[in-house]
Amino acid sequence: MRVGIIGGGVAGMVAAYRLSQQGHQVGLYEASPFLGGLVRTFDPGGDRLEAFYHHLFSTDTTIIKLIEELGLGDKMTWRTSKVGFYREGKLYDFVTATDLLKYTPAPLLDRVRMGLAALYLRRQADGTRYESITAADWIKRYMGKGAYDTVWGPLLRGKFGDAHDQLAMVWLWSKVHLRFASRKGVSQTEELGYLLGSFGTYIEELERRLIADENVEVHTATVTMSHLYDLRLAFNSDICIELLFALRCIAPYSSTPLNNVATLCRSRKPRHGIRDDARNIVRCRDRERRRSRVHRTDERAWTTE
Repeated sequence: MRVGIIGGGVAGMVAAYRLSQQGHQVGLYEASPFLGGLVRTFDPGGDRLEAFYHHLFSTDTTIIKLIEELGLGDKMTWRTSKVGFYREGKLYDFVTATDLLKYTPAPLLDRVRMGLAALYLRRQADGTRYESITAADWIKRYMGKGAYDTVWGPLLRGKFGDAHDQLAMVWLWSKVHLRFASRKGVSQTEELGYLLGSFGTYIEELERRLIADENVEVHTATVTMSHLYDLRLAFNSDICIELLFALRCIAPYSSTPLNNVATLCRSRKPRHGIRDDARNIVRCRDRERRRSRVHRTDERAWTTE
């Protein structure tokens, strides 16, 4: 089967890699001049630096296994997390429960409520109940206004900009689960994983393998979202996977789209051509957006990692 993939970020690259391993012919299209999406680096005149900060949790087993598969497992290093808040001219450690209690910019009651709320969220196995309330409203109600103003408000504004007050609480619930699961021991020490030489190292190796693969065609700086309808003509593909929309919207809820993308593609046959496939993708995208956000005002208001 011939498959066209729009979006050459990590999800698109891995999808192309897995599909090729199963014998499919793949065309990978990326609008920017490089692959890797947000996992890109730049050279300031020496070692390469990452354009955006990245780390792995011990629970990120899928990407860790991929790095090992690419022969880079020996370059993984695990470091004790060091996180802090700089506020009112002072730097506060912010990793353990003791650090939280010492964080005086927030009222003492709100500090206690933050800790209890985190423990409560950690015990909630199903996050669907948090899809109908924003993180901002939930935090203010259960952690306190002081917790929002001095901790969560600045974090959400820094990450989501103007959409910070529209983010669904299910996103924060998932982050609490992920973060707590990576902590060890009574002290709840957290270790974060880094790739020596930057995470661009595994992107470069994955790109090298894709380019060398006779089943894969890599096209950069050649496609935009408006090319979705034309992709089947350009690559004569049996199926088009629009990863930029489909996987970004589904990813907050499950890792299975990335793991099982080859299986999904193998079982799905286009019935009425690329235009109908595109409409189905848009319907799926819009449905997942409604689940992942309580409100959406523009294209920036997506739930993303």
